[in-house]
Amino acid sequence: MNFIDTEKSHEIAATLIASISLSEQKYGGSYNLDLEQPVTGYMVSLGGKKHTLEYETLSKVDVHAVAAWVKSHVDVLGTTYFGQPLYLGSWYDQSTGKVFFDLSVNESDKAHALSEAVIWKQLAIYDVENKQIIRL
Repeated sequence: MNFIDTEKSHEIAATLIASISLSEQKYGGSYNLDLEQPVTGYMVSLGGKKHTLEYETLSKVDVHAVAAWVKSHVDVLGTTYFGQPLYLGSWYDQSTGKVFFDLSVNESDKAHALSEAVIWKQLAIYDVENKQIIRL
């Protein structure tokens, strides 16, 4: 069982929010509890309302709410999804202006990542190495 204190949950929340910077054309990121990011593969959100925090605009994002969301998902971060570690992710959808915080998995195979994204009813996956959003 994982445990993080309030300070650590706020640090993770602040990092997730800071990974979105429209002026720098940064539209999100994925992190584990040690704030490490994957360097290859494809990020797929496991989505679902249960695991997703959504905001209509970036200006409405509340660090305290994101920190509470982080704390509520700490236990699942110690598990895997079909052998792949889970990450906390943030994403700014340029087409709608919405901001999403969700659980994600790093898949090494693009075809598998795309099929998982369809199963989880996602809008896109993220190619980590090429820093590219791949819309479905």
